Amino acid sequence: HDITQGPCYDYFIHKDWQSMFETYNATLAGERAKQAGFDWSFDEQDTTADTPNDTSTESTTTTTYKGTMKLVHSLPPTRIHPHTKDEIWSNHINVLHADSIPAEFAYSAQHLRSWKYVFIYYAFEVLVFLQKYLQHGGDVSEMGHHVTHKDGTTMNIQYINHIKQTVWKNTIVYKHQKGDVALLDNYRVAHGRQPFKGPRTILTAWH
Repeated sequence: HDITQGPCYDYFIHKDWQSMFETYNATLAGERAKQAGFDWSFDEQDTTADTPNDTSTESTTTTTYKGTMKLVHSLPPTRIHPHTKDEIWSNHINVLHADSIPAEFAYSAQHLRSWKYVFIYYAFEVLVFLQKYLQHGGDVSEMGHHVTHKDGTTMNIQYINHIKQTVWKNTIVYKHQKGDVALLDNYRVAHGRQPFKGPRTILTAWH
């Protein structure tokens, strides 16, 4: 999303590229994206030919980027723990796949025993369907976030569902109390939160 084009109402686009890469210069944002391992592109770009001057007889071109930035990050599904040397499942398939958002609300409905989140689950099922087939003509690669195989082919939804079910089956849910300190091995343990009411402040630190 380009913050200069006004607010974004697409639930699947979580952040503007200006905030993510801390610049309003689209070319610089692309350079920083590349340094972070992303393939990047913009949905709008203009290319102009520069006029030769007295010191150069060769013409050059300048490309200006704007609009929505698309990032593609190809990663292996596992990585090796730096200390134990165990092979660890390490990716975001269960939350970034286009069909995962409704499922998260379904699990929340079960955990909280809440009819509210049952309704939200069905609402997001409809939202995903409308975006996928009406807004993007079935091309899920154009949605705000999605996961495919490295070659761009679609993942089997049964595999995705199995991954999500396995993650939830091995999830420990506990309630934060004031003053609690939680230490996690972020190589081995994923983290998240359930819906909550009222104000709260959680401070995080990485080592």
